[in-house]
Amino acid sequence: MKRFFLIILLCFSTICQAEDFALWTQEQKNWYIASNIMLALDWRTTHDMSRRWNEGYREFNPLLGKTPSTSRVNNYFVGYFLANYVIASSLSGENRTLYLKGITTLELMAVGNNLALGLRVRF
Repeated sequence: MKRFFLIILLCFSTICQAEDFALWTQEQKNWYIASNIMLALDWRTTHDMSRRWNEGYREFNPLLGKTPSTSRVNNYFVGYFLANYVIASSLSGENRTLYLKGITTLELMAVGNNLALGLRVRF
């Protein structure tokens, strides 16, 4: 688990050093960081869920399936973290800001739902 978290951290720090990222507005950088924080929280609550299928939990994301394994959850979120940057960097101006606000809001709703269900955030 520590190795996986280190990979995410290295990817994130590498992206933040990218020349393209330096051209983003401060608002876009803040929304990008917020979206990644919410992604990390969603990852961890979904990871908790993947260990508790016997308690009746089910995943609603069709890309993961109803009862994904913990490794499938981890792989999905690694891809999601990277895709979040690739998509955001392919957009410009207000479109980038709107995308990042949308992802942050979507993830906030997912995390809120997961926490309301009794799932936990564990790093």
